[in-house]
Amino acid sequence: METVAEFVLGNDYEHVDVLSLIEEDHKPLKDLIHRMQDIYLSDDERIKAFHDFTSLFLPHVRAEEASLYEYMKTKPEFIHDAFDGETEHAVAEQLCADIRATTDGHCVVGKIKVLAEIAGHHIFQEEHDVFPRLRDEINAHKLERLVRSYVMAETQAIETVAQ
Repeated sequence: METVAEFVLGNDYEHVDVLSLIEEDHKPLKDLIHRMQDIYLSDDERIKAFHDFTSLFLPHVRAEEASLYEYMKTKPEFIHDAFDGETEHAVAEQLCADIRATTDGHCVVGKIKVLAEIAGHHIFQEEHDVFPRLRDEINAHKLERLVRSYVMAETQAIETVAQ
């Protein structure tokens, strides 16, 4: 499956900003979050959704932190948002590791539900609070320039996860 970042890099789009790219990356994550929360799916289907989620989530996190969050840390009005996002990522990553180490199937599904709630909240907060403020405050050209660092970080993370 080609990530949005790989598609953009392969086609060298110019007027794509990093926020739009991240929102595109969020779409399959949100679909998988819904599957992880869907009580009408079997445990096996929810566990599969979790595995699919982690394969997309971890590269996304690396890319977001290496590009957008690093830039946000240079802006006093966004520094708290950057560290808040990194903390939410760290909690979600720890929960992913905990889920992979858990052998009790019922416990796994319960933890997957909590992960989905955390990740869903994080994405909602970014898209409805942080990103609109960034679009209002940050030069559009700067947001476009962040695409290259996002794509490179995501590509490197995908290669690392694949190994």
